[in-house]
Amino acid sequence: MDIAKKIYELSLQICTYVIPLSLILYYYFPKIRPVLFIHMIIVASIGNIETHNSIIFPTWWEKIISYFFHALLILILFLFKTSSYINIYSVLLNILVPLPILFHPKWLYTMSKERMIMTYYIKYIVIAFTILVIFPFFKKFE
Repeated sequence: MDIAKKIYELSLQICTYVIPLSLILYYYFPKIRPVLFIHMIIVASIGNIETHNSIIFPTWWEKIISYFFHALLILILFLFKTSSYINIYSVLLNILVPLPILFHPKWLYTMSKERMIMTYYIKYIVIAFTILVIFPFFKKFE
């Protein structure tokens, strides 16, 4: 495959911008870490699912590179030991998530736009429920 075409296709991937932006914001602005916590987990998981099904990354080494960069989002959460809690800014960020998906100029993903948004919100609800309900329940027994 032509390298220019590969770079062009990579520039159309949302994670090309979301991963570096998330890592930079997470590292340099400690106060917004709880806002990005759930978002980074979800982006990493959806990104890895898309990498697995990807037609843009057909070779094994391209898939490994993609898995690595998506895994960085999870790894950084463990390295910085962020406390996970839900606040209004986390909810606002997740309300804005569909915008880059809906207005994306050329969709190269295996998931449809609607399915990706639905997957994002289902994962957000499950993780938020876990943080708000399940974690406090088990802390009672400590």
